[in-house]
Amino acid sequence: MPVCEAASWQCGGLSVAVFAATGSVGLRLLQRLPVFLSGVAWPDATVLSAQMLTEGLRGVLAAGYFGNDWGLADGDIFILFPHP
Repeated sequence: MPVCEAASWQCGGLSVAVFAATGSVGLRLLQRLPVFLSGVAWPDATVLSAQMLTEGLRGVLAAGYFGNDWGLADGDIFILFPHP
């Protein structure tokens, strides 16, 4: 089950970022992400599980980029299945 989601897009020339967590584990995970650190690039959309806290990249459930129209049809979103 996802515990942390992030997405970004542009609206009227402004960049918008949304971060959401489901519960205390999701909030703990968000605290450890260097979101506003210069030089760190994040995909337009990222979905993480609690497994990210203990196993790193194995906790990434989905990540990718929206299309030029900020839609999903022309984007590159990769949905990864949780590892056993």
